[in-house]
Amino acid sequence: GMEDRLIGRRETLRTGVALAKIDADGNAVYDILRPAAWDEITLSDSEMADARRADAIVFGSLAARSPRNRDTLLALLDGYPGYKFCDVNLRAPYDSIERARRLAGLAVLVKLNDDELFRMLGRKRESSRKAREAAARDCAALLGVSAVVVTLGGEGALAYRDGQFVTRPAVPVDVVDTIGAGDAFTAAFVDAHLCGAGLEDSILAALRLGSFVAGRSGAQPKHETDA
Repeated sequence: GMEDRLIGRRETLRTGVALAKIDADGNAVYDILRPAAWDEITLSDSEMADARRADAIVFGSLAARSPRNRDTLLALLDGYPGYKFCDVNLRAPYDSIERARRLAGLAVLVKLNDDELFRMLGRKRESSRKAREAAARDCAALLGVSAVVVTLGGEGALAYRDGQFVTRPAVPVDVVDTIGAGDAFTAAFVDAHLCGAGLEDSILAALRLGSFVAGRSGAQPKHETDA
């Protein structure tokens, strides 16, 4: 039932491949191969107009590793009136802090993990609640965005918006692997937000789905929409 007419094809490039190695805690380290079809995203004028009618545009710093994609994304976001959500992915060697800051500053809300949070600020990572809250507030100010959501792995998530903090613990789960858990978090958060949920309820929905995916093998385990 998903709309697929905006899915592009690159006949000479293969679908993207990411080789994942799982450690003893179920966390993944990736080797993201190049070239890939998703490095060459282009939109015709009619496709650009269709995309701008979306309720939200979700974009990430990793997908902007190619000049072609960056040009397409900047054109798409120019004048776009809807909800803009940036998912920061600082994965070497595609982890330019300057580029990530520039792209994240185009969003309304930015999501990152706690390691990425401190890297965006050029600070040493700290695990205390006070340090994380200060970093989330400072990151929002640095980027000029209204809200920042920080995933904390097994500790849950932290959000900052308009001087207010929301912290929620993780949903308990026996981790199988973390592949796809971050993207599941993002998808559930955006979906909840677009359905009218507040910041706290959006985080709770995101934590539930992220934990569900982390407790199953693979990035896209089958689930009911209310899982």
